[in-house]
Amino acid sequence: MSIPPIGRSAKQQLVLTAERLFAVHGIDGVPLRQIGTAAGMANKSAVQYHFGSKEGLVEAILVNRLDDLDRRRALLQARTSADDLRGVVEAHHLPLIELAEDEDCYYLQFLEQLGHLRQKVHPLDRLPPSNRAFEDAYKERLTSLLGDIPEPLREIRIRQASATSLHVCADRHRGKNLGAPVPPYAVHVSQLLDSLIAHLITPPSAETLAALGAWTESNGRRTTTATPKRNGHSLPKVAPAGDLHRPLSMTSSAGHRRQSSTSVTQTESLVKQHQTPGAPADAGRPLKSHPESEPERR
Repeated sequence: MSIPPIGRSAKQQLVLTAERLFAVHGIDGVPLRQIGTAAGMANKSAVQYHFGSKEGLVEAILVNRLDDLDRRRALLQARTSADDLRGVVEAHHLPLIELAEDEDCYYLQFLEQLGHLRQKVHPLDRLPPSNRAFEDAYKERLTSLLGDIPEPLREIRIRQASATSLHVCADRHRGKNLGAPVPPYAVHVSQLLDSLIAHLITPPSAETLAALGAWTESNGRRTTTATPKRNGHSLPKVAPAGDLHRPLSMTSSAGHRRQSSTSVTQTESLVKQHQTPGAPADAGRPLKSHPESEPERR
């Protein structure tokens, strides 16, 4: 039987053991008794004793590393100019990126699995207020630097960038533990940041703007930064596989319920800017899928 390391409490040992087992086998694929046994607990009901239920254990794993992550982020942000987009993104994502370099840390894969969890109230919606506030402040800071991107797209892109960072780093951790070759750390970090910035700032195409205009019009001719609903006409949350799933940028829904001042008129003007001079008003709309309706190519 394994013995918990000296200096680590039984509760801490259960959290770290469950983080690893949930990451590898899925949250629904690991019985609580197996976690206790793997953690070296003699009491077969150790998880229930310390956390009450599997839901309590999952929440404990989620918040276990958050305070350390936020302290590291705060330090990096304090050394970054508020108008430095790359610096702001790096300060937020680097602490999570660093976790993938620790072979004994399975937090990133755990977050991926968390995205597949189906509960009435998701653990990501029950984050402590201090952690929620930190995530909301990051999104507000990033949104202010993406003024050239229509408001509805900013929210989508921020969430997708977080999901991308999570999945890339989790995959790197899996590869390293399996002995697969991975790029040097410096290359990995710089290339990932390049990709995230490109994803955030690339001007939307005429096709995307036309689709956006149609979507906002179907929703009452208004745009909003509210968290996309899981049903109806609103966009689904970008998940790890996003919210990954939910994006697992580990964000709460509270920060996304603010109304945007962006109007459909602004969106339509962007569409017109992408249209060829003299083209009909519907030139920016997506082409129908029927071959006979497509214009002849010259």
